[in-house]
Amino acid sequence: MEIAVGFVGGVLSGLLGIGGGALFVPAMVLLLDVPQQEAQGISLAVIVVTAVSGAVTHYRHGNVDVPTAAWVVGPAVVASVVGASVAGALSNDALQRVFGAVILFVSLQMLYSSFRMSEPSRSGRPNPEARDV
Repeated sequence: MEIAVGFVGGVLSGLLGIGGGALFVPAMVLLLDVPQQEAQGISLAVIVVTAVSGAVTHYRHGNVDVPTAAWVVGPAVVASVVGASVAGALSNDALQRVFGAVILFVSLQMLYSSFRMSEPSRSGRPNPEARDV
């Protein structure tokens, strides 16, 4: 089962650019009975390798704006240390609720923006003002 979770999470991580955490964590908690904090730690360790391989592949395809990535890296590292510290201080149940709420919010936002992009403008053509948020 662990191999299947890793394989599916890796494929979807590379395909969708979600890092796998949105898949790995729920799969480990629900299917493998791993505690939330441990699942998040394992997911982050796995994501290091998958993110590097996916990023290299996307870079080779010209899909990485290196200057933008350089600006994002520093704050992301600092925020990840803060986030991991907060996660370690929360109970397993509280962390599951926060994780679920964030996943739900992101899912709803993505659905909303995808429907908004597909709405025709008054002229009957795709809406040029509708953009991903």
